[in-house]
Amino acid sequence: MPPSDSIESGSTEIPEALRQQAEVLPLFEGEALESQLQTFDIFLGVLSPEVRPEVAQMLAAAAARTENAESRARIVAAAHAVAQGERAAEPYDHEASMRAYRKAFKEANPQADVQEPPVHSRDDYGPGDSAPEAAAVEEADTPLPFFRYHPEPLASGSIEESGTECVCCGRVRGYIYVGPVYAEEEYEASICPWCIADGSAGERLDASFTDETEVGGYGEWDEVPESVIEEVARRTPGFSGWQQERWWTHCGDAAQFLGAAGKAELLAYGEQAVAAMRDSAGIEDEGEWQVFFAALDQHGSPCAYVFRCSKCGVLGGYQDSD
Repeated sequence: MPPSDSIESGSTEIPEALRQQAEVLPLFEGEALESQLQTFDIFLGVLSPEVRPEVAQMLAAAAARTENAESRARIVAAAHAVAQGERAAEPYDHEASMRAYRKAFKEANPQADVQEPPVHSRDDYGPGDSAPEAAAVEEADTPLPFFRYHPEPLASGSIEESGTECVCCGRVRGYIYVGPVYAEEEYEASICPWCIADGSAGERLDASFTDETEVGGYGEWDEVPESVIEEVARRTPGFSGWQQERWWTHCGDAAQFLGAAGKAELLAYGEQAVAAMRDSAGIEDEGEWQVFFAALDQHGSPCAYVFRCSKCGVLGGYQDSD
């Protein structure tokens, strides 16, 4: 099948973005590899089941190019699973993650008494209320919410494992949002992902997590409906950048934020991502671009912010510096 520039529900054409994902798959290991396989599952959830044999072949070919033995075996298993109509990635095991978190916390704090506290409703406490210590709750059987415009917030660093109590619901749920918060009060690293996803943090704390005016970059990119701006700004984890963070839009919709990237990460994403950042920088001279490209740093300045179009799968975004 030829690559496609659009993605429609039930489509039998494999998007170019997914083919590029298969090309760079041998570069990943461990949790990063599992995150990449989760992206395959997102696409497979939209495409027709007819594409599964070809996707399985793409995974098998990626496995053959993978040098790390453990990663190669994992990709082979994913290929078999996809061919049989199953998931490429392992199901996210929140309970196992919480057990690992408690173990690590106990090892780091041997005097701490790690217990299962009683469950309290989010309505027991108002915004900013400090719930009693006994009211904190860890819900090990509740998976992290899915954000369609920020599908991998753990990988991007916007959500972290934490024993912090959420200022909105008064619960300790094992994870906390660490990105920017726009509100009258200071809510740094104090809101849980669940309160972002269900809109309660946006409503009760009058908080947003991306500047509404920057969804589309002040009209620089595609215009999107107000409902999309609302979802990105108030019900989606944001991300931290050097200057004012912007949310790339394409095909009349907000794109999915994939993460910050330097030169190495952009090369792993492929030529499409590299070209998008060069276009964003507006650098035409080849020598000047090569100097700038070499300086890009995932954890430094300048830095690239990579997005994937929610409609057609094309990669884009922008770059920024301190």
